[in-house]
Amino acid sequence: MSPMSTAAMNAVDRAKSGAASGVVSMSRMLGGTVGLAVMGALVTTIGRSKLDSSLAQLPAAARIKLASALGSGAAPNGHASPHVVHALHHAFVAALAAGLKVSAAVAFGGTLLALWLIGPLRTQAAETRASEQRAPEAVTA
Repeated sequence: MSPMSTAAMNAVDRAKSGAASGVVSMSRMLGGTVGLAVMGALVTTIGRSKLDSSLAQLPAAARIKLASALGSGAAPNGHASPHVVHALHHAFVAALAAGLKVSAAVAFGGTLLALWLIGPLRTQAAETRASEQRAPEAVTA
């Protein structure tokens, strides 16, 4: 987070640094919150789908109760048949694996986007440095 904050502060005028700091902090918090909510919803939905398919013989109310215990990866109160416990564990692991794959894909996409967006800035910075080295500084007496 520090390099991101430093880059943002260096990219704006000092008079606007307070606003820039606020925008960076707000975007970081909002991104984390929305990302966590989306991933939680995705994992929960996939887990419930896996439970519904593997425990179709159970009543819907029982599956909903089991799905609410899915986050721990264990049977509620420890009272369940081995088949139900296995289905819960399988649903939990499958949902978590899918969530991690989606997270990895989003991180990879973000990396590619950042590299694509930073490329012109890097070129511009190199041109600026080259022009500063070519132009001699004026010396005042």
